[in-house]
Amino acid sequence: MHGCLASILLLCGTFFFANPAFSSAVEPPSTADCSSFINFLENEEMLLSYTAALGESCVTIETTLFFDDAGLATEMDANGNALGDFGYQVIESSGQCVLASTESGCGAQVLSFNSDNSALTLTSGGEDASLTPVEENTDDWGIWQSYIILNAGLGNVFMAGGANPDGVHPSFAGADFGSLSTAGNTLILNGGEIKTFKNNAANVCGGNIQYRIYADGETPGSFSAVALDFDSDLGGGDQKWSTADENVDLLAGLTPGDYTLEIYWDASGDTFSGCSSTNYESNSGANYSATFSVITANTNCASPTLDGYSYGVVEIGGQCWFSENLITTVYADGTAIAEVADGGAWGALSSGGHCLYQGDAANLSVYGRLYNWYAVDNASGLCPNGWHIPSDGEWTDLEDYLASQGFSGSEADALKATSGWDSGGNGTDNYGFGAVPGGARLDGSGSAAFAVLGQCSYLWSSTVAQASTSAIRRRMDHNSSVISRSDQGFGFGFSARCIQDVLQGCTDSNFTEYDENATAEDGSCATPVVNGCTDSGACNYDATANTDDSSCESLSCAGCTDSGACNYDPSATLDDSSCESLSCAGCTDSGACNFDPGATLDDNSCESLSCAGCTDSNYAEYDASATIDDGSCLTTDIYNETADSYHLTIADAINSASTNDVIVL
Repeated sequence: MHGCLASILLLCGTFFFANPAFSSAVEPPSTADCSSFINFLENEEMLLSYTAALGESCVTIETTLFFDDAGLATEMDANGNALGDFGYQVIESSGQCVLASTESGCGAQVLSFNSDNSALTLTSGGEDASLTPVEENTDDWGIWQSYIILNAGLGNVFMAGGANPDGVHPSFAGADFGSLSTAGNTLILNGGEIKTFKNNAANVCGGNIQYRIYADGETPGSFSAVALDFDSDLGGGDQKWSTADENVDLLAGLTPGDYTLEIYWDASGDTFSGCSSTNYESNSGANYSATFSVITANTNCASPTLDGYSYGVVEIGGQCWFSENLITTVYADGTAIAEVADGGAWGALSSGGHCLYQGDAANLSVYGRLYNWYAVDNASGLCPNGWHIPSDGEWTDLEDYLASQGFSGSEADALKATSGWDSGGNGTDNYGFGAVPGGARLDGSGSAAFAVLGQCSYLWSSTVAQASTSAIRRRMDHNSSVISRSDQGFGFGFSARCIQDVLQGCTDSNFTEYDENATAEDGSCATPVVNGCTDSGACNYDATANTDDSSCESLSCAGCTDSGACNYDPSATLDDSSCESLSCAGCTDSGACNFDPGATLDDNSCESLSCAGCTDSNYAEYDASATIDDGSCLTTDIYNETADSYHLTIADAINSASTNDVIVL
């Protein structure tokens, strides 16, 4: 029903107050701060218990109410089913925050909170009432199956968590992803999946997969979340939540070392149709972990040449392998390897030999040549310089890496070519290794016949077996997904692959110790490269640079550095031979006749004759053009040459004449 609940009606009949003007929103008036009361109620299931008078009887009333965040309270039965609902609001009344019904037919059934939110009191003098949160039964909902979705370079792989694993997908817990190089390998977290259940009125709102990566010996950091979106209803309240395209590069920023990937799943929801609680799939709080190692990529996995042929190569798990079978007819030093076609001669060999399968040249380009183990063991080297026939241990390293990448039990499939194998025995060739079924030549103890072309690939190792009369080899079959290991006599003819030598050194080009020939990091990288101009004579010389980046230039700071030159440039640090002393040269003596105020460089041209003379206009010798007085002023001029006529009194003449002057009247 909708309106006053059955239990609330008892309260309506007992207490009646004038209705205040309520709204349907769960917002208190601005005159009081009732936020703590609102937070206490919203999205919670409460047990309301109070005592009230019913006629002449005193009864205790209990009911379970779910208060949502939109102003609606729903009465629930013991199984969490809704019986009815009514509007509610937290309001301010006489300075106190109270809970009131908003139903017009019920009046204002006002209950006031205690300060600790633990109880309410009927405001009309009734007995105390309690409002107690109902403890959630988390068994009503949760996660019943979980997966992480990883891509190690071969597409998405679902790995199961601990909840109800299906027995089909590999388990994540305890997995070892092996050695991953910083280039050429990937480990991508694309997301995850959970399947959830819910009973009665419970609700599930969404989920996450939480993950973190940390190096051995480091304190783990915080988890990061990948949200799992709703996917589909599975029936019976079960749902699937999934994300498969998040593309989180888990190797980004990692340096060589050993690492742990730790995960768990969570889901949000609650027992009462809300989303306020969280359930976990976390191995009881211990979480789930897998491990892997980061190694430096082999940056020198480049094609080598031997006997005029350049071989294809491929990097797998930090190892650099041939991607095709060996075809050389000479050792690394150029010495010829004996080609033996005759069966009897082949069986009698105690030194290196090679042949084509059944002597057919058409087999060369597809399968390469067959070699006995004496050729493998020759001191001159069967592989190009810097390469060698892999040891038994190096074959094992390759197999372990393949297993760590999800190919445990199918290592051969990951290496076999996608065509050329009999009876549908082709592989998936996930790494470009391209193993082909080149067959074998027997050792001649019974016959030196050829066998199993198209069916088997036999590949030598360089390791002698314990019997000392045989060597370890690997075999891949058309009817098997695994790589078999056994030993075979030295006289058998098998295919051969080469692996690059491990040369210790600094393999990181970001350090000055970088060795371009090194294929394995030895920890010698110490000094980070600082690029810049290392030429101390250049304009842009960088004293902190330790690696020249060809940026040196000598133009921006070039100029005349001679402070005595006319064109001296005080900002120039590199002299460009442009200095000259003509444009600013002249007489710099301000007392000379030819003084040049614009000259900054004296050229010894100063002279004091052309402008010399009497410079005093009171003397008869006065020279108006003279600028330098040469002492030639002798005769005083007593005439006023500016007057219309000469007027001179005897007294004036006497006063102006010197002792030796002769006055003529």
